[in-house]
Amino acid sequence: MTIIDLLLNNGRIQKDEIQQELINLLKKTNALIHSCEGRIFEDSGKIKDAIIEYEAALINDPDCEIAYLRLGIIFYKHEKQTTLSRNYLQNAVRINPTNHLAWYHLGKVLSEHFNDDEEASDAFMTSLTFEKTCPIIDFSSDFVTLLI
Repeated sequence: MTIIDLLLNNGRIQKDEIQQELINLLKKTNALIHSCEGRIFEDSGKIKDAIIEYEAALINDPDCEIAYLRLGIIFYKHEKQTTLSRNYLQNAVRINPTNHLAWYHLGKVLSEHFNDDEEASDAFMTSLTFEKTCPIIDFSSDFVTLLI
């Protein structure tokens, strides 16, 4: 339960439109924090802790592209749960169809574990298409994209 939920449950915050926008912004910010913590755990080899943080990010923001991407990669590389990996990566490309890293990893999962060469080839081609246009720093999105 987040502090926002506590405030709502105690009647301290009223749900009008402006306050709801603030609540949504705080939840997205909380998701980004969980994603950053997840990446720190992942890079230090604490995979179970990373999974917990990425899942917390998705609880706060069901459209957290970074969490879907990183969970897809983790479940492919470390947990060997390819169906779950594929699902997370498909969600990442659904949220951001121009994410070349998500397309690349989806292609790997499809080709290596699902023997779906046609879909894998399409995913790899899509990845290559968007990789060409990927800026070093995407100034239109959150700073966390640098963590990808």
